[in-house]
Amino acid sequence: MERNIHEQQNPLKKSKTNGSEIPLPTNERLEKMIFALPISFPTVMLPVRIPELYHKMKNRQYPDYFYFSVLTLGNRICVVNITDVSQCTWHKTPTTDEDINLESLYTEKSIELLKKEVDIRNPLYLWTCVILLAHNSRNVDNIVYEILKGLSSVAVRISKIYQLDLSKIAKMKYAEEELEFRRRVFWSFYSFDRLAMFYYGSFPTIQDRDIVVNLPKNDFFWRYGGECKEKHPDLMLWNNLANDIDDDQHQKESHKDLIKAMLLHGKITLFARRRWITKDYNPDDDNSQLIKLIVNIDSYSNNIVIPNSASFEKIKQVHEKYENTLRMTIEIESQILNYIFDQMHNTMKIVLYQTEMVRVKGRYMHPGRVVSAKNIISECAEKQIDLLHNFNQVLPPNHSENIASPCTLVSGVVCLNLMGINPSGRKFDAPLKLKILTDEYKKMGLQADLFLVYPLFLNRLSDLIGKARPENKKYRMIFENMKKFSIDESDVHPWLVSKYASYFFIKCCFERSFSILEINEYLNVDESTISAYSIISNAGTEGNINIHSYENYQHLFTDDENAAFSIPTSTNTNSIESYKINYELYTKYSQLLKKYPPNSIESYFFQNMADIYSSKIVNDILTNPANNQNGFEVSFNIPSTSYNISNLINRVEDEDDQDD
Repeated sequence: MERNIHEQQNPLKKSKTNGSEIPLPTNERLEKMIFALPISFPTVMLPVRIPELYHKMKNRQYPDYFYFSVLTLGNRICVVNITDVSQCTWHKTPTTDEDINLESLYTEKSIELLKKEVDIRNPLYLWTCVILLAHNSRNVDNIVYEILKGLSSVAVRISKIYQLDLSKIAKMKYAEEELEFRRRVFWSFYSFDRLAMFYYGSFPTIQDRDIVVNLPKNDFFWRYGGECKEKHPDLMLWNNLANDIDDDQHQKESHKDLIKAMLLHGKITLFARRRWITKDYNPDDDNSQLIKLIVNIDSYSNNIVIPNSASFEKIKQVHEKYENTLRMTIEIESQILNYIFDQMHNTMKIVLYQTEMVRVKGRYMHPGRVVSAKNIISECAEKQIDLLHNFNQVLPPNHSENIASPCTLVSGVVCLNLMGINPSGRKFDAPLKLKILTDEYKKMGLQADLFLVYPLFLNRLSDLIGKARPENKKYRMIFENMKKFSIDESDVHPWLVSKYASYFFIKCCFERSFSILEINEYLNVDESTISAYSIISNAGTEGNINIHSYENYQHLFTDDENAAFSIPTSTNTNSIESYKINYELYTKYSQLLKKYPPNSIESYFFQNMADIYSSKIVNDILTNPANNQNGFEVSFNIPSTSYNISNLINRVEDEDDQDD
C-alpha cells in the first residue's frame, strides 16, 4: 500500500541511459500507459500483445529505441482530467511544459538510436517509426516528420515486408505468430502512409498492387493471448480466456475492418487527387472509376458501419469506472473502432463527392450531379461534426483517438460553403455546426498542437470565400443561371472545394489549388454575354434572390474566448517579469514565422502563438500599476532574459548561427 502511494506521488524516476539520466515512469504509470494506448492510438497499437508489451517494457527487454518511443506516445495519456459526471464535462488540464520537455527527451533519444541502428529489417524498427509518427501527428514539427518518414520508407523497401505473404522463405523462417506480428506492423505503417497522402499530399511509399500481406486475424487472441509472464491478476485472467476459448467464441474481427477502411480511403484519395489533372481525359473511364468507388463505399457502409454503431453511453460509463485500466480497453476498444468506421465513412463520401463539384474548362458535369453531391456532403458533414462532439463528451482530450478526428476538417469546409444557405426540407444550421467543430478543436488543442491550427486554416479559407462573394455581385445578372447547380434559392455562389483531395498543407499556389469561385468562370460566360444579360435583365435579379452577407459569420473564428488557446507563461506575479517573458516568446515565434512557407502548418501555428503573446504583452502593459494613471505611458523596458520554449526554436537559432 505504501509503495502505491509513493508511486502515485512520484510518477517519474531517474534512470541512466548511456551515461545520462532520463526520467522514466514508475511501474504504475507505465501500466496505465500500456493499457490505455489501444484506445487513443488504434492503428498504431495494431501489433500490440498487451501481456508481452507490459512485461518487456517493465523489464527493459526491448531495444531502447522502441522503449523510448512507447514512453513518448504514452506519456500524455496519463494527464489528469477531473470529471463532472452530472454534466459530462471535463475540467481539462493542458499539457504542461514538463510533459512536453519529457516527451522531447524520449523522442530525441529514440530517433538518435534509430539513426544508429543497423538492423532496420527488424519489425520493431518500423513499428518505432510509426509510433513516433503518431506522436508527431499531434505536434507541429515537420523536420521530425520528414526524418521519420524517410527512415520508415527505407525500412519497408529494404525489408520487403510489404510482400511478406508472397515469400515462401518467410513462412519457413518464422512461426505463425511472428508472421502475424509482422503483418500487423506493416498494416500499421500502411495506415499512416495513406493518411499522410491525404493530409500532406505525399506519394504512397508502396502501391496497393505491390502489396501481398494478409489482413489481421484473431484479434482477441492476438491482443491478450500468448505467454503471460507477469503475475498481474487482470492480465492473467484475460490471457487465460484468450488462450483457452475457441476462435468462433472470439469477438468480431475489427482490425481487419480497420485496414479495409484505410485501403478504401487511400483509393478514394488517389482518385480525387488525379481526377481533374489527367491530361488524357476519358469520361467513360472516369465515370466507371467513380461508380466503382461509390459501390465500394455503399458496401463498406452496409457491412461495416451500419452493423457496428458506436455506443457513446457505454464509452462514458466504462471510462468513468475503469480509466487507464485493462478493463477499459477490453470493454470499449471495439466501440472506438466503430466510431472510427463511421467517421471514415463520412470523410470518404465528402472527399469523393466533392470531386463532382470541381469545374474544369472543357469538361462537362451535369448540374444534377452537382446538386446531388452538395446534398450528400452536407448530410455527411452534419453527421461527422455531431459524432465528434458526442465522442468528445464521453472521452477527454488525452484519450481522443488520432485517426478520425483530423478527418473532420473537410466538414468544416462544407460548413463554410453552407453559410447563409438553408437547404429546403432540412434545418442545417451551418454557423452552429461550425462553432461546435471549432470549439472541439480548441478543446483538443489542449493536448495536441495540431488542432490549434485547424480554426486558423478554416479562417483562411473563409477569407477566400468572403473575398469572392462581393466580387460575384458584379455578375448578379447571371445568378439565375446558378439555380441549376443550387440546393436553395440563396445558393448562388460556387462552392470552394479542393481540386486535389486535400485542403491542408498546400504550400504553394494556394488559391489555384481550389475550385473556381468566380461565377463568370464557373458558368464559362464571357464578358460580351454578360453585357447582353445585363441589358435584358436590367440588373433586377438580385432583388429576387435572398443573399446573406458572409461577413456575418466571421465572428466564429475571431471571438474573444481565447481560453482554449491560452498558454500559461509563468506563475510569477511580477508584472515586469511577465512582460519580459511574453515579449521574448512573441519575438521567438515571430522569427519562427518567417522561416516557413505561408501556407505550411508551422506558419499557421506560429502565427497563432505570436498573436497570443502579442495580446499578453498588451494586457501586461494595461494592467501594470504604473500605467493605471491619468498620464498613461509604457513603463517597461525591452527584456533581455532568455526562455526555452521548444527544441524547434533551438534548431532554428542554430541554423541562424550557421548562416552568420
